[in-house]
Parts: sequence; C-alpha cells; structure tokens
Amino acid sequence: MPTCFEALIEQGREQGREQGLLLGRIRTLQEVLRQPFTPRQTLANLSPQELQSLAVQLQELLESTRPPAR
Repeated sequence: MPTCFEALIEQGREQGREQGLLLGRIRTLQEVLRQPFTPRQTLANLSPQELQSLAVQLQELLESTRPPAR
C-alpha cells in the first residue's frame, strides 16, 4: 500500500503528464496553423483550465480553416 507521500508524488506525475500532453497539442496546433509559438514560460503560468481553453480555441480555428468535406 503506497504511503501518502508516494500517492502525492504519483498524483503530481499524472498531472505533469496531462499538462505535457496539452502543451504538445497546443504547440502542434500552432505549428499547423503557422502561428508563432507561445513561450514556454507563458504557458507554464496558465492554469490547466486556461491551457485546455487555448487548445480548444486553436482546434476550433483549425477546423474553421479546413475546406468543407465533399
């Protein structure tokens, strides 16, 4: 059975993985949209909700620039 400390470490790792995936998604979307990359420090200062919102905004922008499917 993990200790409280070990559980907190694992929780931090999981949150870090989730944030890393979001940051990668944001960077990829910015690259595809040919937007300048948001500096890492700027992204690091955003909350998880703000990162998710930015990713959603970029995804919506990408979808709005696609030609309609035939």
